[in-house]
Formats: sequence, structure tokens, C-alpha cells
Amino acid sequence: MNRMKLAMLGVLAVSTTATSVAWAQKAKYTRQQDVKIDVKLSDRTKPTVLKPEDKKDVQPSLSADDVLSIEGLVGNIRGEQEAILANLIADTPDAEVEEKSDYYFRLGELYAKQQRYWRLKAVEFTIKSDVAKTPGEKSKFKTESSQAANKAKDYLLKAVKTYKGLTDNDAFRNYPKMDMALFYYGYTLQGGKYLKEARAVYDKLLKNYPNSKYVPEAHLAFADYYFEAGQLADAESRYKMVLKFPKSSAYWYAMYKMGWIHLNLTRFQEALETFFQVAQATKNDKKQETLNRAAKKDFVRAYSEIGKADKAYAAFQRVDNKYAFQMLEILADLYLGQGKSDKAIYVFQELMKTAPTNKNVCLWQYNISHAMLSMA
Repeated sequence: MNRMKLAMLGVLAVSTTATSVAWAQKAKYTRQQDVKIDVKLSDRTKPTVLKPEDKKDVQPSLSADDVLSIEGLVGNIRGEQEAILANLIADTPDAEVEEKSDYYFRLGELYAKQQRYWRLKAVEFTIKSDVAKTPGEKSKFKTESSQAANKAKDYLLKAVKTYKGLTDNDAFRNYPKMDMALFYYGYTLQGGKYLKEARAVYDKLLKNYPNSKYVPEAHLAFADYYFEAGQLADAESRYKMVLKFPKSSAYWYAMYKMGWIHLNLTRFQEALETFFQVAQATKNDKKQETLNRAAKKDFVRAYSEIGKADKAYAAFQRVDNKYAFQMLEILADLYLGQGKSDKAIYVFQELMKTAPTNKNVCLWQYNISHAMLSMA
């Protein structure tokens, strides 16, 4: 390697990072990809109109992208890196396989970082627009969200072109990081909602690199696809493949989704036990906080199908003593939404007895009155 290449690589070395992992979910139950239970009283701000819950509108509370992380796709990005790497690729003959394949990988990683960054910024600006207090602020954040989304699209196309150049070239088949490149390639496509193309890349990873550390994450992508398509048997099979890798960062998310498989197949006891297991395994872990909260809320959903209203509070205390009262509130809302008026009345009354000075007491009494009217 000549001195010019060495000098260029010195600039690049600062921000090249190693890697770990990441990710992504209609079935009988389908719900917003957000950690909140989708019930009328979740914001505690207005009375609920009694209307039986449509289970087709309920889905898991989060996606894999909410709970996993891709360490290789975070970190500082230096603007000059793109031009340097592009020039190195252009100037390096294909015969120098080891060098050129690594340049491709680094450039693809750079583009993937940029795509992920701008994709998340677009989401951030959209959220700010939704909660903006003035029309001017709303318009400003909408524009910024659109601009960020366009940048994410540009970097997605660049990343795809670069990864394709690396992974489709037979000369680079022995590149040591090829499984990682395929994983980043698939993940980037998935982040851009090119799901069919992403699955094709993951399939190549599974077939060509069966011992790769990215195998569980590739199976997870297929599992979530099948779950969303309502192919629950196929989804269950793939989630179980992920569960063969207990050290994978995807493990507890896959276990959580197994809870939803049980829920959709009306295996309510299994769902209850699975959500309990996830809640216990992830408590007191900051990195798993989102997953832990989702598991506790969905434990309540499973409980609403088979549990006894008068035993609920004690059961929730066994899951998480500090969060048990909030779980009881969620249960009351669920019963109300499901049209189980007698159980809703019991739980709302228990809430009032347990917390007689709570700010929501009047609201609970209001809901009790309406539930009683619905039973008349």
C-alpha cells in the first residue's frame, strides 16, 4: 500500500467501529408500535365511551427496532470520509481483494450510519410536529422531517449500491466481514422499508454463513415478517430459532414476541407466563427498560383474558410491586374496552379504595356509572 493510501486510512481509522446488533412486526391482535397500551383511558384525560375492543386493532407494543441496538452503526461521522473511501475504491484494482473489499465495507457502513441517523431524525421531527403548540412550529418541524427523510433515502440508495458492489462480487467472497456486510445490507434495506429485498439478503446470510453471529437477527427479520403477515406458525418457528441463541441481543425480544404468538392463538396461560418471564429477566436493566415495560403491560392484556379481577392486584405485585397499581389501572381500561363491565366496575372500585385521594377518582366513578348503565 502506498503512502497516499496510508495517509487516507489514517483519517478513516478514527471513526471506524466494531459491531453488534439490531431490530423489527398483523395477526388477530394488532396494535400501534409504541409502548402504550392502546386503550381509551391511557392518557387519563377524558371519560371513555363504552365500546367493545376490536382485537384486530391490537398489536404488540413495540418493534425490534425499539429494543435492539447496532453498535457499528452509531458514532461520529466525518464528512471527508465519503470522498476518501470512494477514491480509494476507484483507484484500487480488483486484484487487491483484501484492501478493496474493506474499502467497500467501510463506505457501506458510513452510508448506513448516515441513513440510520437521518431516519431517526425524521421520526424525531415528526414527533415534535405532532406536539407543536403553534402552526408555525408545526410547519417548521414538518419541513425538517421531510428534509431528513429525503436525506435518509439518499443515503439508503448509496448504501445499497455500495453493499451490493461488495456482496455480489465473487472476487470478494472470502472477505472476513462478509457476514457483517450482509447483515448491515439487510438491516439498511429493512430500515428503508424494502422488506422483500432485505429478506433476500438475510436469506443469503443464513445460507452462506450458517455459523455467523448474525444468524439470530436474520431469523428475527423473517419471524417479524411472518408475524405481521399473520403467518403465525411460520413466525413461531422462526422466533424459536432465535431462542436457540440465549446470548443474542435479540433473545428477549423474540421471547416477548412468542408471548404475542400465544396471545393470538388464544394460549392465554402460556402468554401470561411468557410475558412474566420477560418482565423478570429484563427488570433493573436500563438497556431493556422499553422491553420490560412492554412485557408488563402485555402481561395485563393476557391476564384480562383468563385472570380473576379480585386476584389481579396481588398478581401484578408479584410481577413488579412498584408498577402494580398502574397495571391495575390498565386492567380496568382493558375490561372497559372489552365490554366486561362487571369486571371493570370491580377493578375501578378497587382503585378507588386503594387510592382514595388519587386525581383520577372522579374519572373512575364516572366510568363505574357508565359501566353500570351498560349492564342495565
